Amino acid sequence: MRLKYTTCCMTGGKQRNEDAIFARVYEESNKALFVVCDGMSGLHIGDEASKAIVEVFESVWNQHHAEWDDNRLLNEAVEQGKTAIDGLSRYDVGTTIVLAAVEDETMLIGHLGDSRAYYIRPGSGIVYQTEDHITIGQEGWPYVSKGFFNFRKIDAPTVGRFQLQKGDRILLCSDGVYGCYRGNAFVDLLSEKMEIDTMMSNIVGYCDEYATDNYSAILIEVEK
Repeated sequence: MRLKYTTCCMTGGKQRNEDAIFARVYEESNKALFVVCDGMSGLHIGDEASKAIVEVFESVWNQHHAEWDDNRLLNEAVEQGKTAIDGLSRYDVGTTIVLAAVEDETMLIGHLGDSRAYYIRPGSGIVYQTEDHITIGQEGWPYVSKGFFNFRKIDAPTVGRFQLQKGDRILLCSDGVYGCYRGNAFVDLLSEKMEIDTMMSNIVGYCDEYATDNYSAILIEVEK
């Protein structure tokens, strides 16, 4: 399976960037890993939280991609992520995560929080979209109910598995991306026929104008 991808990770409307991303294709084992994390701005050092979890996933895949299947890699990374986030700070800290792991022609999409994955198939539009882990609190305000939080139980990521086909596209993004768009405008954009570099340029240009948050995305295309 040959993959092409393009990325962005921008500060947007905030003073510092609390998003972190990772993208790598391991050609020797026919695997790939793509990760987007969004540190919680309402908690302390969100930027350190997102960076720490991305580094854990990068380390696990870098060390073990040749021997372990993606399910084992994911479980190990989650366990190491729990340890990393607990050791990061005595203050509240947390991050979302959305990832796509590719092994041969199979793709695993996992997420915690409100960072999203959109799976697009030519002629079919959006065939899968992650469902945000959001809960309405007693005060009536929404909050992220699942993620990597220190000193709390970390739920297993919600996972979907798919068989890839040539032309399939996968977008991973923080809420700073899709939150810029109204109605179906974002889904309509993802369904258009254009090169992924052009599509990413359109997303970055729009978010540059309208984003009030950090915005990060990885756009992947299956070439064959």
